[in-house]
Amino acid sequence: MGEPQKKDEVEAAPSERQGAPTPDPERTVCFCHNVPCSRLVAEIRAGARTFEELQAKTRCSTGCGGCEFEVREILAQESDK
Repeated sequence: MGEPQKKDEVEAAPSERQGAPTPDPERTVCFCHNVPCSRLVAEIRAGARTFEELQAKTRCSTGCGGCEFEVREILAQESDK
């Protein structure tokens, strides 16, 4: 067994990598309410600016909450455009 990776050696998350691939727009992000990535992107481009606005418009992350991190990541990525 090797030594644990140092903090600066740990691979960056896809959103932190320069030139990260765009997620599949039809990939389901919220399985509880069947919300695809494309729906989240459409709501953001239509004016949703907060996580809570996305929840109100799509019901994402109002079931189990397991998709919250990814929803917030998509919001951040789209807001930077």
